[in-house]
Amino acid sequence: MKPLHHDLAWASPRPLWRGASQSVRPQILRFADDDFMERVLHLLDTDPARIADLVARPETWRDPPQASDPSADAARHVPLPAVMKANRRQRFLGRVPSPIPPVTATLKLWQPAHQRHYLVAGSLACALPGLPEHQLAGGHERVGFVLRRLISGNEHAWIADEGGGRWQRVNDGLAPGEELLPLFPLRHADSEGRNRTLWAGLVPVGRREAYLSGPINSTVVSLAAGQRAALDPPPVPAPTPSVMGRLTDLRLTVFEPWKAMITAATRAAGALDKTKGDECRLRAFASNIDFQMQSWLLLLDLRRWIAAHLNEVARAIAGGAPPAVGSRQRPVYDWLVAAVPGDPLTNALKDGLIFTSQQPPNTPLGDVIKPMKANLLDALKALPADPPNAPHPLEAITTHYTAKVAVTAAQAAAWPAFHFPFAGLTPQGNVVGPWQVPPAPAPNAAEVAAIHYPPGTAPADAAVISDPAESGA
Repeated sequence: MKPLHHDLAWASPRPLWRGASQSVRPQILRFADDDFMERVLHLLDTDPARIADLVARPETWRDPPQASDPSADAARHVPLPAVMKANRRQRFLGRVPSPIPPVTATLKLWQPAHQRHYLVAGSLACALPGLPEHQLAGGHERVGFVLRRLISGNEHAWIADEGGGRWQRVNDGLAPGEELLPLFPLRHADSEGRNRTLWAGLVPVGRREAYLSGPINSTVVSLAAGQRAALDPPPVPAPTPSVMGRLTDLRLTVFEPWKAMITAATRAAGALDKTKGDECRLRAFASNIDFQMQSWLLLLDLRRWIAAHLNEVARAIAGGAPPAVGSRQRPVYDWLVAAVPGDPLTNALKDGLIFTSQQPPNTPLGDVIKPMKANLLDALKALPADPPNAPHPLEAITTHYTAKVAVTAAQAAAWPAFHFPFAGLTPQGNVVGPWQVPPAPAPNAAEVAAIHYPPGTAPADAAVISDPAESGA
C-alpha cells in the first residue's frame, strides 16, 4: 500500500535488526510442532531476539534439524511477574541475535503431515530515516501477502476463481483478482519497553496440489485493465440449447398448472350435490369462471414459451403461414388445432351466464356471453400481444374475474373478449375441457399385493390405489 505522504517498506522482523542479523526483507519462520502459535507468542514475550533461530533453512530428512530450534522446546513456562519479566527482557535484548546464514541451497517447504509449519513474518515500516513503525490508518488500509510462482523466470500470480484458480503472469504490482492471503499482528516489546507489531501469515503449503494443477496464463493483464473490466463485465453467454431444459420449462409453466386445474375440477365435481339443480348450476358456473381466469394466464405462458422455442409455430400464431407439412414443428401446430373445448364446456358456460345474468330483458345475448374460441390455436391468436417495455394487460389486472364481472360490460372489458377454459364443469358434474381423460386402469392383483398396508388396514381398503383426480390429470 502507498499512503499520500510517504512510501512504506516491508522489512525483516524488528527483533532481527541488530548486528549481523539485520535484513531488509521479510523472513519465513519454520516450526516443528502443531502448537507453533503458542511457542512463537511465548518467544516474543520472553526472548524476541531468538526469532533468528526460527528462520527457515534448507533441510532434508537425512539431515538433522536446525541446530538451534526453539520451536522443539516442549516445556511450558509459567508466566513471570512483571518486574522479573522486564529484567529478563533487558538481559535477552542486550545480546546480539545469531546471524542468519545466507541461503545457498533451494529452500523446500514441507507439509503439515511432516510436522512442519511456516509463517512469513515482517515489519511494516515507513520509508523514512530510522524506519519507524507504520500504524494502519483506519479501515481503508489493510495488510496481506501474495503467493507468486516463477515460471521460466517470470512471476505469476495466483488468481482464485470459480474454476479453482489459475496462474496469471504479472510484471509489477498486483494482478487483477489476485488472492490476498491474510496477515495477523503479533505484539512484542523492544529494548525500551515500547510495544511493536510483527505481522505474520501462515504459508499455505497444504494447497500444493491445487497450485500445481492450476492452469497458466502467460498474458500480462495490468491491475488498471482488470479493474476496468470488472466495472464493465462482458455479457453473460447464452445458455447451451437443451431439449430437456425446454421440456422442463414447458412442464413447469404450462402442463403442471394445467394438471392442477384438472385435478381441482375433478374434486369440485365430486363435491357437487346433483340433487339441488339451481345450486348445482351456480356452483359449477362459479368454478368455470375461476378456471377461465386461470386459463387466460396459462395461455399467456404457453404463447411466451412457443415464442421463445418454436419460431415457426409463433409465426403462425402471429398470423403467418403454418409450418410446412412434415416439418418438426408441424405436429405442435396440428395439436393446437385439435385441442377443442367441446360442446359440453361451451354450453356449460353459456348456460351459467344466461342463468346468472342481471342484464335488462332487452339486452342482446351477444353482449352477455363472450364467444368461445374454436380451438387452442385460435385462443392463442386472440390473446393480446405483449407490449414492448411494459407488462401484459393480463398481468396488470387487480380484480378477479367473477360472475358479476362476466356480465358487466365495463368491468369485463379489462379481460380478454373470449372464453377458452383449460378445464370446466357441467351442471351434471362432468369434467370437460380441451383434452381427453384416459380411463384409470384398474389395479391388478400384483399391484395390490405389492402395496405396503399400514397396521390395522384391510387389504380391501387399498383396492383403489390412485386418486381419481390425479388419474384424470
